[in-house]
Amino acid sequence: PLADTNEHNHHMSHDMSHMQYRNPPTDGRNPDYSQGRQSSHTGSMHNHTAWSVRINQLEQLNDNENTTTSEGVAWYGTDSQRLRLTWDIEHNVQDAHQNLSITWQKPLDSFWNYELGLAFEDEQTWLKVNLNGLLPYKFEFDTSLLVNDQAHSLFLLEGDYDLRLTQRWVLQPSVKTRLYSHTDAANQQGIGFAELKTGLRLRYEMTRRFAPYLGIQQQNFLGKTSELRTQQGLTNHETTWLAGVRWWF
Repeated sequence: PLADTNEHNHHMSHDMSHMQYRNPPTDGRNPDYSQGRQSSHTGSMHNHTAWSVRINQLEQLNDNENTTTSEGVAWYGTDSQRLRLTWDIEHNVQDAHQNLSITWQKPLDSFWNYELGLAFEDEQTWLKVNLNGLLPYKFEFDTSLLVNDQAHSLFLLEGDYDLRLTQRWVLQPSVKTRLYSHTDAANQQGIGFAELKTGLRLRYEMTRRFAPYLGIQQQNFLGKTSELRTQQGLTNHETTWLAGVRWWF
């Protein structure tokens, strides 16, 4: 199936009459590498149509611009193919940024998917190729290559890791970076590595579908991009506290 974390639960039982265990919480995390995903081998796939909406981040930043962000994904389809809408929206008192994409997703194996589609990023339309999945030790990985009609490209890479402290408390470090193949001085975008964003969020899972959290985020602009921003009197380094919720249905 497709490697969407928390979208499938797989429960296994073994006859171990010589040992006794307490029953685990019904919403507890599956401790194995698959995180509850089922095999995508022929015969184990579920071809019934389903849908889901997952808001990974809906948060308010404690910055001077009163920034609100929303990041999530909605999909419709089966384990063998899905239509996906993803968004990353930022709004503050000065302006707003909406990064959207619509793609067709298919599995490569039990833990990796690829996507093809269109993206609206940096106020431009791009052709999008994406690879996403789960690395060993439950590290989630997502990378995209975007190409526009001027043959300019944008490379996006992000990852996060859920460190489960208890059945309810989860600490999530995350990292995002972007790289441009060109320079766009009007939009303060320079060739090469342009941005590195790191975060640390501590959430409390009231249920597996709803979890408020607190966190801290650091945003750094790099290389040619930082030079262009400096010329415009913009800051290149910012650390902010944040509060938000994670919700899916």
